Amino acid sequence: EEAYIELVAAYSLYCGLASLFLAVVGFGKLASYVPKPVRTGFKWGCAVGVLVSALPNGLFDKGSKQVKALVASSPAWNDIVVQLKEKVPQATGAVNVTGFIYSLVHPWEWSVVPTIMFVAGTWFVMNGKALLPKALPPGTEVILATAVATLYSMNFEYSGGVVG
Repeated sequence: EEAYIELVAAYSLYCGLASLFLAVVGFGKLASYVPKPVRTGFKWGCAVGVLVSALPNGLFDKGSKQVKALVASSPAWNDIVVQLKEKVPQATGAVNVTGFIYSLVHPWEWSVVPTIMFVAGTWFVMNGKALLPKALPPGTEVILATAVATLYSMNFEYSGGVVG
């Protein structure tokens, strides 16, 4: 898991540096040539992908590992996963979607503190820009939500999943 965290950190750094470089050279102007339905579909696809991967981590103490274990312990849900893996092995995201759906239809298994932090953090990231002073740079709401969640997890024996 340590190597994975280092890999994600390095990947994030390189993506950030590449984004800065592309912005400086004016690469963003190309987006104006992409048809609006394509841009909209791309944004929706990204949003769904983030939601499907983030929701189990935001609702359960042990994140997606716990969801995979719960799905595996349920004969009906495990059968769906086994069938997907056998019949459509290249559709690896379908297994994640199965865990996502399982998470949604089993709210009694959610962990209280991670769920509250996930819902509150998501709400603040989506609505925080309107609440913060206009002078702050874009993305400040993400940094603040991350800082608050990190401070909470450091000081209150947070049982949910953490990064780093």
